[in-house]
Amino acid sequence: MNAYFYIKFLLSANNISDLPQDNGCEIAIFGRSNAGKSKALNILFKNNKLSKSSKIPGKTMFLNVFKLNNKLRIIDLPGFGYANVSKKNKLNIACLIKQYFRLRQSLKILIFLEDIRRSILDFDEKIIHLILKKKFLFCFY
Repeated sequence: MNAYFYIKFLLSANNISDLPQDNGCEIAIFGRSNAGKSKALNILFKNNKLSKSSKIPGKTMFLNVFKLNNKLRIIDLPGFGYANVSKKNKLNIACLIKQYFRLRQSLKILIFLEDIRRSILDFDEKIIHLILKKKFLFCFY
């Protein structure tokens, strides 16, 4: 018998204060725009309708929160990089992600997805160093 997790979309937050109470454990998925973060969630939980994925980069603009149980949440973070969004939106997204990394005590695991067809940029290296400095459990794919 296969064990399946029951996962449920909880909310989209465009502000840290809109997130659930900062307790329990959060696993965040992070990477460049169009690296496959949403698709990875759908594959992982065997639900093609869980997280919307698109061929157009930059569709995820908020922190999308999924609930596994009362203590475990999955956070689908907006991507960074070449998304075709305004400078103002890029800045807002960058600030939101920085606040999330800096303030959330419940963030325990960060999964960093990288598209192997792309070379690693200086920004990618800075993110990796930030992750290691914060001592998250770090998965690089």
